[in-house]
Amino acid sequence: MKRNKGRITKEERKKHLKKQYNEDSERGVFYTVSKEILKGFRVKDYYKSKDGDNFIAFLPQRNVPTFFKLIYVHFGVGGTKNSYLCPKKMFDEKCPICKYLQKLKAAGEPDDVLSDFTPRKRYIFFVVDMENKAGRAKGVQLFDAPSTVGEGVKAQAVNPKTKEAQDVSDIDENLIFYFIKTGSGKFNTKYKGFKLIDGTKPLNEKLLKRIPDFDSVLILPDVKAMKNDLLGLDDESSDYEDDDDDVSKKKKKKKGKRDKVRSAISSRKNKYNDYDEDDDDDDLPF
Repeated sequence: MKRNKGRITKEERKKHLKKQYNEDSERGVFYTVSKEILKGFRVKDYYKSKDGDNFIAFLPQRNVPTFFKLIYVHFGVGGTKNSYLCPKKMFDEKCPICKYLQKLKAAGEPDDVLSDFTPRKRYIFFVVDMENKAGRAKGVQLFDAPSTVGEGVKAQAVNPKTKEAQDVSDIDENLIFYFIKTGSGKFNTKYKGFKLIDGTKPLNEKLLKRIPDFDSVLILPDVKAMKNDLLGLDDESSDYEDDDDDVSKKKKKKKGKRDKVRSAISSRKNKYNDYDEDDDDDDLPF
């Protein structure tokens, strides 16, 4: 299949993926996402794993070699039960929740209490539901997957004999990722039976037009809001203050990392504003 000039090559993807599959410490970039930008790319739905069998096809990023992002999330913060990306894990910034977690550890709190404040590992993918015609008709969906599924993907994406990484998001390879979901709730949901199977028909490459960059859809964590949620305060009640002596140096470092993300967001907004709404072929997954 002919590729556009400047696109990441298969060899580059495989080389990068081999490294990614073995780097559990890789930081991700987002949890809550901009529905505005997703809508601009006509990504209208989130993939939700179903009880029993699941069949999905992963889609590659157009200009980035990795088809997934590893992220860390603080779930259910305070009375608001808001969820935030962990600033410490993802941006090397101060995180009020992680700071509070360290105080709880020092006080000897039990593991079940510590667990509520520990950032959770998640994996983000863009996928197509390949179970049936109705699923495929939904087109590109965002899959916010638990770490068990992400690890299952990585395990299946390395050839057990050659130890070579394969790009399971390569639409030319026509691979479908299968897994089984059982149970329900925070502690009883299980994912198992991970395997790759051959698809019956390859996806249309025009679907790649619907995939925004991961960086461009994230909503950056608001550290002040995180602290207020943790303390049960409203936005007017407190300001988050850095108590280190080298505040100015750290702020410069933070600004650089966040500016990179903001630049991606701005660029992607301009991109989808010019999106061709008359390209009806994109409505078909095949």
